[in-house]
Amino acid sequence: METQEKNNERKEQIVVAFQVGTLSKYAPKKKGALTYLGEYTFKDIQKLRANEIFYKEKDGKTIITDENGNIVSDDDPDGVVGVLNFDEEYDTTYCKYLQDCTDEEIEVINNQKNVIIL
Repeated sequence: METQEKNNERKEQIVVAFQVGTLSKYAPKKKGALTYLGEYTFKDIQKLRANEIFYKEKDGKTIITDENGNIVSDDDPDGVVGVLNFDEEYDTTYCKYLQDCTDEEIEVINNQKNVIIL
């Protein structure tokens, strides 16, 4: 029983990142294609997309926008998990706790890592 609890605690702390669509603005966009990026926090994916995001203050809160001023995230920039949503199905980068992953996300992780996550 203790091993199960430790595994669950470890899973809660693991943050994984995904890309919906194509990460590169030069590659053709594939609608809805889901790619596992690795174990990245929200800070990490902000660094990954640093050339495309801007921080602004709105109502005393920091929001993240694209180059046109469109809000791509109102998640806490210092938080562990979050979403950079540029346009839903063609370009969205997000991270979440492993334990919160859907069956589809777990399958994508397993297919890309060749490791089975229970």
